[in-house]
Amino acid sequence: MNKRLLSFAIRALPWLILALGSLETWIVWSRAQRLEEVARAEDFAARSDEITLAIRARLGANEQILRGVVGLFDASRNVSREEFRRYYGTLGLEEHFPGIQGVGFAQKVDLANRAEHENRLRIEGFPSYRIVPPGERPIYAPIIFLEPFSGRNLKAFGYDMFSHPVRQAAMTMALETGQTAISGKVTLVQENEISPQAGFLIYVPVFAPGRGKPVGDWKQLRGWAYSPLRMNDMMEGLLGERLAALRERIQIEIFDGTDVAVDQLMFSSHPADTASAEAISTTRQLTFGGRQWTVRTRSLPDFDTQYSSGKNRLLALTGTLLTLVLFTFSVAAARHREKLSATLEEAHAANRELFRSRAHLQLIYDTSGVAIFLVDLTGRITHANQSMEEMFGCSREDLIGSEYIAHIHPNERETGRQKMLALLGSNIDRVDLERLYWRKDGSEFWGNLRGQRMLDEYGRSVGLVGVILNVDERRKLQAELEQQAHTDALTGVPNRRYFLELAEQEFTRSQRYARPLSVLMIDVDHFKRVNDSHGHATGDLVLNQLTGVCASRLRQADVIGRMGGEEFAVILPETDVIQARETAERLRVAVEATPIPLPQGLPLQFTISIGVASLDTTTPNLDTLLSRADEALYAAKHQGRNRVCIAQE
Repeated sequence: MNKRLLSFAIRALPWLILALGSLETWIVWSRAQRLEEVARAEDFAARSDEITLAIRARLGANEQILRGVVGLFDASRNVSREEFRRYYGTLGLEEHFPGIQGVGFAQKVDLANRAEHENRLRIEGFPSYRIVPPGERPIYAPIIFLEPFSGRNLKAFGYDMFSHPVRQAAMTMALETGQTAISGKVTLVQENEISPQAGFLIYVPVFAPGRGKPVGDWKQLRGWAYSPLRMNDMMEGLLGERLAALRERIQIEIFDGTDVAVDQLMFSSHPADTASAEAISTTRQLTFGGRQWTVRTRSLPDFDTQYSSGKNRLLALTGTLLTLVLFTFSVAAARHREKLSATLEEAHAANRELFRSRAHLQLIYDTSGVAIFLVDLTGRITHANQSMEEMFGCSREDLIGSEYIAHIHPNERETGRQKMLALLGSNIDRVDLERLYWRKDGSEFWGNLRGQRMLDEYGRSVGLVGVILNVDERRKLQAELEQQAHTDALTGVPNRRYFLELAEQEFTRSQRYARPLSVLMIDVDHFKRVNDSHGHATGDLVLNQLTGVCASRLRQADVIGRMGGEEFAVILPETDVIQARETAERLRVAVEATPIPLPQGLPLQFTISIGVASLDTTTPNLDTLLSRADEALYAAKHQGRNRVCIAQE
C-alpha cells in the first residue's frame, strides 16, 4: 500500500507542482496587472487634463490678442487702416499662433447709415466695396479691417457677419456680457473649396472710448474685434508644439456643444479606427467665451504599449518557467519534429518548383527569337541557344568553345575585343550597341548586342551573358527612309531641304578655310509651255533630262538639288566666279544640244537660264548667296533666256 502511494505521489508530483505554481503565478500576475491598469488610467487622465488645459491656454492667448485690439480702439477715436496693420505686425501670429486666419474688426452699421458707410469705404480706395450679403437689415456688422489683408482674407472684406445666425448669436452674447464670446461651428468665409476645415470665431465687443463698458448698449457699440480660426490648423499647431509628445499616443476629438455627435465634430487628430479595442476614453467639457466644447480623448496603441512593457508579464513568465521546466524538453522536441517535417516538405516543394522553373527557362532559352549565349573569363562561348545557331549559320558544336570575337566582322573585331575585356575587367557593367557580325559562310549581318557581366555570390566576374537581335531589315528600312527623305522622287537628286543642308556645310567650310565657293540657279525656259503643249509626262522627261545632263558634266564634289518645280541649284566647291561661269555655260550648251525624242513628231529641244553667284567678303550667309544667284537667274530670264548671268557684287 505504501509503495503504491509513493508511486502515485511520484507520478502526481509534477502535476501538483504545475498546478500550485500556476495558481501562485496567476495571483502575482493579477495583482501586478491591476496596479498597471490603475497607473495607466491615472496617466491618461493627467494627459487628457493637459490637452484640455493646452486648448484653453491657446484660446486665452487668442483672447488677449483681441483685448489688445480693444485697447487700440480705446486709445484712438478713429483707428486708421495703417494703424491697424502696424498693430497686427507686432503680434507675430503666423509664427506663434497657427490656426488664426487673421485679426479683424467688424463695424456696427445701422440701416440708415449703410449708404454713407459704403461710400466712405469706396472713397478710401475700395471702389467696388459693398456690404454682403445684400438686403435690408436693421443692423450690419461688415468686416472693414482684417490682417493679413491678402490671399483668402480678401474674400471676407465687407462680409456682414451679423447676417449669419451662428455668428450673430456669439456677437450678441459678447455685447450683452461685455466679455469674450466664441461662435459655434462654422465654415469660414475665407475657407477654400479643396480642403475645407471646421472653423469658429472669437469676438470681443468694442465700445466708444472713455465710457467704460456699457454692457448691452447698442448705441455705444462701435463693433467687434474678432479672429477667425481654422480648427485643424490651430490643433496642428498645438500638436506640433506643446502637445508634440502626445501626438502619436492619444487621439483628440473636439465637438461643438455638449453632445458627441458626428455633425458637431470640429477636429479629430486621427481616423476613428486608430484606437485599439483596449483603448481608454475620457470626455471633458471645456467652457470658454460662453461656448461649451466636448473634448474626447482616446488612447492609441503607442500609449497602451508603454504599459504593456512586460514587467508584470516577466513575473508570470518566471513563475511559468519554474513550473513548466519538466515539460520544456518534450514540448521543444515535439515542435522540433514538426518544424523539421515542415522544412523537409518545403525543401521538396522548392526542388519541384526549381525543376519547373528550369524547364520553363530552358524552353524560353531555346525558343527565343534572339541569340542568347554565355562567355567565360577567357572569352570563349560556353552556352548558345538554337536561335544563335540559325543566326550565325553554324551548329551548336561549332559555337561552344569558340572565341566570341571570331564571329564578329573582321573590321570590328578589335573594338569587340576591347569591349569584352572592359566587361570582364569590371570597367563597365553592360554594353548596348549595334555591330557587324560574320556568318560561317562568310556573309555578314548587323546585330544589336546587349551584354552584361555575370557575378558570383562574392561580386566577382565569372563571365558574360549576351543577347543579339538581327537588325538587318530595320537598318535597310531606315536607310530607305533616309534616302526618301533626302531625295527628290522624280529626278533622284537631293530635294530642297537636303540640298540646303549640304550647301550649308560647304558654305561653312569655305568661310572657315577662306576657299572659293559658287552657286548656280537653273530654271527651264518656258516650262509651262512644255506642260501645256505636250503634257506633264513630257515635262517630267525634261526635268530628268536636265538632271542627267548636269550630273554627267559636273564634278563628283559638285551637288545639284531640285529647289521646286523646274528650278534647280548647284553648289560648286573650290570654284571661283570665272570657273563657275564656264561650268554654267558648258551646262547650258549641253542641254540645248540634247533634245528629247518624242513618240510622235520632232524631238523636243529645250533651253535653260542660269544665274551665277560666288562667295565674297560681303556674303554673310548662305541665304544671301542663293538670293544673289536667284537675282542673276532673273536677269538671265529678263535678257531673253537661254543665257548665263553673273550676280553683281
